[in-house]
Amino acid sequence: RTVAAGWFLQACIYAGLGAATGLSPVLALIGAHGVRCALTEGAESALVAEFAPKRGRGRAFGTYHLMQGLLTLCAAELFGRIWELHGAAPAFGAGAAISVLAALALLMLRAPARAPHTAG
Repeated sequence: RTVAAGWFLQACIYAGLGAATGLSPVLALIGAHGVRCALTEGAESALVAEFAPKRGRGRAFGTYHLMQGLLTLCAAELFGRIWELHGAAPAFGAGAAISVLAALALLMLRAPARAPHTAG
């Protein structure tokens, strides 16, 4: 839930950046984005660990960071193209919409059932 809340907050920040008309709101929203990152990045890592099998966590984190990097590159390209063709507000609006969709999808996920740990 922490990650989803962070992604909803990210959507609000993106929407705000798309509507911002001065330097002060932009700087405030950039600061809010930094706070959002600080509050959710640890929870995102915990989520990866929760879904990964115990013996495959290293591979899971490597895959997570690989996919995050590749998808960030794709998102930046898409954002830039939307900005060039339609302007800043639609580009940030698209980012906000994608953040909302990702948060909703995350809320539908369920962690895999784990066998109870037995001492031994």
